[in-house]
Amino acid sequence: MIRLFNHYLSARTLLLTAIEMVVLFQSMVRGYQLRLAEYAMRLPVSEAALFTVVMVLMMTSLGLYEVRAEPFRTTVQRLLVAYVLTLVLMSVVFYLLPMFYVGRGVFAVSSLFAMGGVLLVRRMFFRVT
Repeated sequence: MIRLFNHYLSARTLLLTAIEMVVLFQSMVRGYQLRLAEYAMRLPVSEAALFTVVMVLMMTSLGLYEVRAEPFRTTVQRLLVAYVLTLVLMSVVFYLLPMFYVGRGVFAVSSLFAMGGVLLVRRMFFRVT
């Protein structure tokens, strides 16, 4: 157990969070590169970081990082709710801060990568550990 801000977190939970943060960040970058491949543009580092933070906060608020075991179907349901909440919050952020706007196509492709990646990571992670 690791103590962080007066909370005890298991190393397993921190490892899962770190892996999922990498997957979420890379999903936004890859979606951006795939959707806008014909244009020579900068990488969306700040947009990807914002998406990653919002998604991890939503997943944490819905209890996806709790220690208790649950069926995979419940995990998928919670992840879908976290994604919908992230979609709403990111839409508000895109409206209020247009410098973070990435476009519907990029966000859709990135979301598919993110959902698939997180589900794959969770499936493999809980089989191994």
